[in-house]
Amino acid sequence: MLTTFREKLTRHLAQTVIRDFPTISRAISQENQKIPESDVTSHETHRRRNLSNEAIQLLSQATIDPNGIILMVTTFGGLSVETNGKNFAESGNARSEASWRAAIQELVGNGYIQQRDQNGQVFSVTNVGYKFEGADRSSSAQIAIERLTRFKENMPKGDIEERFVNAYHEILSEEQNRTGVDLSKFVVPPSELKLRRGITSFDEWEEVKETSWDGPYCNRNFLMMKIDDAIIALRSASSVSVAR
Repeated sequence: MLTTFREKLTRHLAQTVIRDFPTISRAISQENQKIPESDVTSHETHRRRNLSNEAIQLLSQATIDPNGIILMVTTFGGLSVETNGKNFAESGNARSEASWRAAIQELVGNGYIQQRDQNGQVFSVTNVGYKFEGADRSSSAQIAIERLTRFKENMPKGDIEERFVNAYHEILSEEQNRTGVDLSKFVVPPSELKLRRGITSFDEWEEVKETSWDGPYCNRNFLMMKIDDAIIALRSASSVSVAR
């Protein structure tokens, strides 16, 4: 019940901010406008190195949030830090709450997000935040990782039909174009697609237990290994882009 209350509260707060604060606070906006674009570029590398992993992760998700909003709300259950439909802080865990509160402060201090209300509960991504190369690359890679993870979790048991392999290849192609990461080495080669006859097996009650197919199939473990390797490559590319 407490979790439901917190979710309703944060949704209501977000809707209120979007409705009642269509523009960014003038004082904060004017302060950000004092920073020349050349200065932003010259300090970008220094800023990127100083950001914690939590701050980068939070900014990455905030840049793909439809409204670019981060909510930091304290309820009876503890601190909640939410953006893009995800809660990052472990409510009731003092260490976790301190870590994510510090991440908010980092992003504000570096000009990547700015406060939009008077109580320090609502923050929005700034123009500088959207231009943060590490966050942009990291968020794209994170989307690709989540997509491949969901695909892996929904794979059927046993050997994999060719249509699933083709679907996997489509995901690789799309995410390679979007992230710029070379994923071609994780394609399942044609030699790994085998042919076999259709075989139906029955259980002890003589009901159909499993029916195989005549078309090509791929060993499930081999495909899982390819997916895992692709995910590792995306994580590595994301980390490198942030560290530059």
